[in-house]
Amino acid sequence: MPLSTRALINLEYQQKGAFLGLAVLVVAGVQTISESAMLLVASVVLMLATMVGLSWWSRRKAPDVPKSMQQNMLASLVLAILEHPGSIYVAVLAVMLVAVLFLGWPLWAPLVAVVVGGLFGWGLHLFLRLDPKTRRWTAIGFVVVVAAAAGFLAYLGGEMLAERFETSIAGGVATLVVVLLFSLMVLAGRGEESELEIGILALGLALALANLQLPIAAQRLVLLVPLALFVIYCERARKSFIVLKQVIRGLHDEQSGQLGQALIWYRRALAIDPKSEMARNGSWRVHRGIDLRNVTENQELLEMVDPVECLDRARSLLDRRDPSGEELEEAGQLLDIVAHRRDDVPLTIGYERLRVLLAQRRGDEALRVATQLVVRRPSATFEIPNHEAEALFLVWAELTKHPLLAGPGGLALLDSGQHLLAFLASVERRLEQRPDDADAASFKAFLYPKVTLELYEKFLHASPGESLDWFDFRAMRDLGRRRLEEENDLAGAADATRVAETGLTQERLSLWKRLAEIEERRGSDEAWRWRERIRDFGREVGVSRLSTVEQSAFYDAVRQLAERAHAAGEIEAAIEHYELYADAPTSGQRTLRLLKSLHEERGDRLAAIRPVELALAYQLSDAEKKEWLAEKHRLYRDITPPEVQSRLVAVERFFDFWYCFREAKRLLEQDADLELVKHYLELAALGGSRLVPQVNYLLGRINYRQEAYTDAAACLEQVVQARPERFASSEDEEIYFSSCRLLGDLYLDRLDDPDRAVECYLIYKDYLKSGAETLFRLGCAYERSGRPKNARKWYDMVLVYPGHPRASDAKEALARLST
Repeated sequence: MPLSTRALINLEYQQKGAFLGLAVLVVAGVQTISESAMLLVASVVLMLATMVGLSWWSRRKAPDVPKSMQQNMLASLVLAILEHPGSIYVAVLAVMLVAVLFLGWPLWAPLVAVVVGGLFGWGLHLFLRLDPKTRRWTAIGFVVVVAAAAGFLAYLGGEMLAERFETSIAGGVATLVVVLLFSLMVLAGRGEESELEIGILALGLALALANLQLPIAAQRLVLLVPLALFVIYCERARKSFIVLKQVIRGLHDEQSGQLGQALIWYRRALAIDPKSEMARNGSWRVHRGIDLRNVTENQELLEMVDPVECLDRARSLLDRRDPSGEELEEAGQLLDIVAHRRDDVPLTIGYERLRVLLAQRRGDEALRVATQLVVRRPSATFEIPNHEAEALFLVWAELTKHPLLAGPGGLALLDSGQHLLAFLASVERRLEQRPDDADAASFKAFLYPKVTLELYEKFLHASPGESLDWFDFRAMRDLGRRRLEEENDLAGAADATRVAETGLTQERLSLWKRLAEIEERRGSDEAWRWRERIRDFGREVGVSRLSTVEQSAFYDAVRQLAERAHAAGEIEAAIEHYELYADAPTSGQRTLRLLKSLHEERGDRLAAIRPVELALAYQLSDAEKKEWLAEKHRLYRDITPPEVQSRLVAVERFFDFWYCFREAKRLLEQDADLELVKHYLELAALGGSRLVPQVNYLLGRINYRQEAYTDAAACLEQVVQARPERFASSEDEEIYFSSCRLLGDLYLDRLDDPDRAVECYLIYKDYLKSGAETLFRLGCAYERSGRPKNARKWYDMVLVYPGHPRASDAKEALARLST
């Protein structure tokens, strides 16, 4: 609200407060019925004279006042009140001031009343402007100030006021006059009347009824009637009354030709009650009556025009079943106003203009306008506001459905990839806004089948860098699948799938698999090119990084390539693809048997081991497991260490070096051929540092058996000297301590080194499998090293086990040492 208007409203509230201060003096000063009657007559005469004079003055100063208002006296008086609130306020205050002086109050009394009342009005206006959250403390402060002012007034003339303020019929009549005059001020005010002002009127009415000395039966009305009037007015009538005031002012300005001011009043009325038909119709009349040429020259009036209302009005006219020529002309004029007022809705205005042209049956011009509207980049559809995107979709809909547009060239636009994709972009934007839109869904089903690979590639070539994030590649994928299933359009299925695979990179292999199937049904060797492409891509990115579905497509492709190569006798190619397929969950034992046979057929026993190892990882029946283990025994027995050494890096991920060690250990314990044991040990030794202790342990045992004691000790020393901080397994622990025991036996029995034997036995005694035998051997080693005292200690410990065979030997040794 402009500052000048706000200042005027503030002044009105101060004048209302001054009026209330004078009203207190008037009501208190009236003593007789004659005085109250004179007050009533004087007030009515003066106010009527004022309003008639204002009405006459208005007609004289503004001869363009509508004749309907000039001839209607009541309407003329109401307009006079609303158009000249300042004059009404001055007249009312003049009446009150004259009445106060007439009733004999001293000159200082009305002065104090005006000052205190003005402060009250100013505070009331300030209070109503505050945020509701801060009104509480402001109200408390305001009440304190008013109470202080009232106390000061009572101090100055309290006794005089008490003497005059007595309950009487005259006072009741005077109060009614005050209520009527205050109502006139509220009606004429520029601002909207507040609940507080209505409450003051209700309070005044209650005081008037209380002073009228009504019959006992009617005394209940003293509170009931004012309260009812207050509630009814505030809850039901206040909003309508304020709207009516604004509409009357707007109607006056409208019929006087002051269209800008009329729009302001109607807009204020609609802000209070958006459903007001009077205000809306008045606003429509003003917009309809605006001359576009004058509007463009009058910037102030142009700023007041509501483009949304103009657009809504134009749409309401075009939505009619059969709009007349005048209505179409009016709609066009309203759209011109919107175009001058808003530059951010070109598509919305363009669509409504298109509707006007179609309603006027101007097909050629409508086609030209529609074509201009839809020529844009597809991705630009997602850069415009929602309302513009909606208008663009509706233009496309008219182009393809309206008989005046579709036949002459609307549908022909779709032969261009640029236009086809632009329409699709509009459809996708529509579905993004309204997923349940049936028209958009039907257009989508109609348009995607029209997208061919040729149109798509031409568009990409002509529009480099154009974003297609909005394009529904999944729809093209599904379209290709349906065409393939129907088998009546294999070329179309290939086209749709080729388009889909450019956008669905995460489904690339699955789509290439479908393309291979399509080409195979068409009898084209291109199917094998797609399968080779799948193979190469899977190798490049790594099969493990593919999704489960994509892995399935990869394995299916390499299986078919393997079968083709095998059938053609191309062993190398067959092995290459079967090796890739062997990792598939669906490959099975048949594939592994075939792969093993192919490797052996070309003389590669080492490579034949891999499918055997893969097969043994399956859940096998006893018979199957026995079969595959037999193959494993055969292959590991026949393979030579140089063969493994030459391809160690390639085979270490599947060659079972631990199997070689355990097989050597098993054969050694069975006293098998030592050359075969050494064969497995040489293979196990290729397994790296992890198997060095195990291999040295078995080599030590072999040398021991072959009576190469020095070599045996050297092998076992390597095991004993390389004790780890923690054993990786119980098997490693057993090998280490067994090496200690065997090395102690060598030093004691074969190499005549009892001191070193003591060291080995002391290590072994901490092993859980050591016992009386170890204690006895320690005693022997100490005895042979010339330390009888230590020997007796260990022999004595053997006697703890009286049932052990070494107990008797220990007794003999102790007897021998005692002599």
